[in-house]
Amino acid sequence: MGRVRVPLAPSNVRWVAVAAVAGVILAASVARPTGVEPVAGPFGLVGADKYLHGSGYAVLALALAYALAEREAGRVAVFAFLAATVFGVGVELVQLPLAYRTFSLWDAVANATGAAVVAVCWRPLRERVRFGPVAAETGAGS
Repeated sequence: MGRVRVPLAPSNVRWVAVAAVAGVILAASVARPTGVEPVAGPFGLVGADKYLHGSGYAVLALALAYALAEREAGRVAVFAFLAATVFGVGVELVQLPLAYRTFSLWDAVANATGAAVVAVCWRPLRERVRFGPVAAETGAGS
C-alpha cells in the first residue's frame, strides 16, 4: 500500500494554525463558565470535561506535529507532547488566580493524555503519509 499524499502548507501558515489552536484553548480556559452541571463522560469514569481537555490538547499536539512535519518523526512526537503538556500546565496556572476558575491537576493530566495519544501515533502515521507542498498538489492536474 502506497503512502497517502497530504498537502503541506507553508511553514508560516502551519505556525499560525498552532497559535490559533492555542489561542482558542486559552480563551475557552479563561472564559467564565456557563454554570452547567458537570456531565459524566463515556463509561462514567471521568467527567465529559476531561474528554474535552484531552481532545483539545490532542488537536494542539497534532497542529504542532504538522508544523514540524518535515523533521524527524520521533523528535517531533516528543516535542509536540512536551510543548502541549507544558502549555496545558501553564493554562492551569493562569486559571489559579481567577475566582470563577480552578487549577486542576486532573485537567492537566487529561491535557497531557490527549497530547500523548498524538505523540504515540505520530511516528506510525508519519510512515503512511507523504507531505508535499500545497503548490505541487494544485499544479499537478493542470
